[in-house]
Amino acid sequence: MSSSFHPGAWVEEFIADLRTFATGSYLGEGETEHWEGFYDPACLAELEQILRTLIADMATVPVAETLIDARTKLQEFNAQHQDAVLEEEEYGDLQEFFQQLGHLHGLDNSQIPLLMEEDEENNIPPAAPMIYLPEDPEDT
Repeated sequence: MSSSFHPGAWVEEFIADLRTFATGSYLGEGETEHWEGFYDPACLAELEQILRTLIADMATVPVAETLIDARTKLQEFNAQHQDAVLEEEEYGDLQEFFQQLGHLHGLDNSQIPLLMEEDEENNIPPAAPMIYLPEDPEDT
């Protein structure tokens, strides 16, 4: 893992990318005539708060527990927005974020909860992503 990982900066960039997608600001002139966003960009403030709370809680709550709680909050958030904000690509980015945070706090990959697993046959995410708990939560 790179020592240049800055969780706060990562969150800012992630939210900015989602805002760009939600507002269509990446589209050129004339490309927005029939364009409609998939979700209200105002919901991104809630997502940002979930991620910033995760970062803050990593210092005071057992790390694996904090990641599991954040995973649940992310799933609930996305469900509230018709699963339109966090799709497979975003879950992949968030998984990398979870791994980097976990590594910063001494976890190895086996102790970091998965946000989603793909159905290998159909290459689609399941309805309820799987999580893996450390064998002994006291080790976190």
